[in-house]
Amino acid sequence: MNQSFTKFYLYSGLIAFIIILYLITQSAFKNGKPTCNNYVFNVYLYLAMSITLLGLFAYVINTLISKDSKEKYELMPMNYVVQKLGNYTWIGMILALIFVIILAFSPSFSQEGHVYHHIIWILFLASISTSIYPYFKSEEFSGIVDDALISTSLVFIFMSILVYNSPDFFAKTYGYVVPGLLVGLLAIILISLYNIFIVKDMESYKKTSLYISYFVIMLFSIFVSYDTSHMFEMAKICVKYPNYPKSSVNFFLDLLNLFTSFINVYSR
Repeated sequence: MNQSFTKFYLYSGLIAFIIILYLITQSAFKNGKPTCNNYVFNVYLYLAMSITLLGLFAYVINTLISKDSKEKYELMPMNYVVQKLGNYTWIGMILALIFVIILAFSPSFSQEGHVYHHIIWILFLASISTSIYPYFKSEEFSGIVDDALISTSLVFIFMSILVYNSPDFFAKTYGYVVPGLLVGLLAIILISLYNIFIVKDMESYKKTSLYISYFVIMLFSIFVSYDTSHMFEMAKICVKYPNYPKSSVNFFLDLLNLFTSFINVYSR
């Protein structure tokens, strides 16, 4: 692959956006309000829309920072892409963290605030797209992006199937497995910070980063299963006015972490 963000990419994203938007309006809303009907299907629709919007926002970023038509469509060195983005990467990461925290503390079911929750969700996706864009524009990653996407999809499907086949097991173990997963996530963050700011030897840094990526893949694979189990439980208690942006964000973050970790593993 020697090109990215072509017109085909844009048209495919727009077609997917229109189809998913139509399905959401027909399935997830009734009389202008979110409905609990087809709860699980609706969460997956919002997840699909999240991925579609991420791709479209990345296309917008590419258009804005490209100085000519050749640069717009051609792959570029990673250092050049990061340099072009400049401080927007850090700003996007900070804003994404703020928006995802707002969503996390928003109610799972609420009669009011549906428009607000959707705005925060869209702003979160726009912000996080600054971090994902370089993976699709970089010539160093061009040969492994497809492999990372396929691997992420397979893990998501396989771990979801496990829950569909054994829902009771995941429901019963949710209360003590998820806290352990959160502890593991905190440990990963601390080790990553140590590796970035303290470790000076480049070989040690690379080896530790690779081990971290393997652990993240294992951790978020399990997260996929327990987030799926949690979605089933939410579907059971949902009466009306679900917050679908909040419900879909957990899955989106699972996929995002799996994708970036697979990229790191395949690129060594």
